[in-house]
Amino acid sequence: MANNLPIPLEQGALPDMLQAEVARAAEYAKASRSPATRRAYASDWEIFTLWCDERGIESLPATPAAVAIFLSSQADSGLKKPTIGRRLAAIGYHHRQAGFDPPQERTGGAAIKLVLEGIRNEKKHERPDRKRPADADMLRDMLRTIEGDDLRATRDRAVLAIGMAAALRRSGLTANPMSDRAVARLVQRCAAAAGFDPTDYAGHSLRSGFLTEAARQGASIFKMRDVSRHKSVQVLSDYVRDFEMFRDHAGAKFL
Repeated sequence: MANNLPIPLEQGALPDMLQAEVARAAEYAKASRSPATRRAYASDWEIFTLWCDERGIESLPATPAAVAIFLSSQADSGLKKPTIGRRLAAIGYHHRQAGFDPPQERTGGAAIKLVLEGIRNEKKHERPDRKRPADADMLRDMLRTIEGDDLRATRDRAVLAIGMAAALRRSGLTANPMSDRAVARLVQRCAAAAGFDPTDYAGHSLRSGFLTEAARQGASIFKMRDVSRHKSVQVLSDYVRDFEMFRDHAGAKFL
């Protein structure tokens, strides 16, 4: 019986009466990562094992040098720093699940640390991926995916609706019992249920969605600022410019 625990157990040495407890402990160990994280780790691990297979390198257990070279190749392929970091975490996770020490914690693991530091230094000016705004139509679709009238459903609807209507920053959204990450998960879950790609959205999508929708409806920057409380008009002008790039082009009448 496989226990799927990061700590190897000799099943034959356990009394039969402990088998249920072992299985339950394995379930808790699995629950230490969210379903979305486990799916991401599974994809990352598949990418790593394929990379190793193509080069005739053993993936489990992998040497620290192999992992360092893999991370370098991922950086050269254009991956962002968070994705590279997650791939390393996935490699460590799968090693623990198989009863091995993660490569970054073994002798020679310093090579991985050095490569990561180099990647961070070279990509330190890299702009993070900008999440897409959730405009009014999308918000309505997302709200429809929340079923029931219990406390949680009511809270989730309120977070989405108020988050957009008040153009709240993430700190404003997380002033309630929900954490920043919980708000992001809520937005992504409802986006996925409404048929959108959840990776394109996060908590900030509600705030940016208000500004995008306000620009679409012709609101002035100053009216938008009254709600969003932006200190910089320049930041607000970016939302208006992003929308107006495709409307009322200056050369529309002669191009």
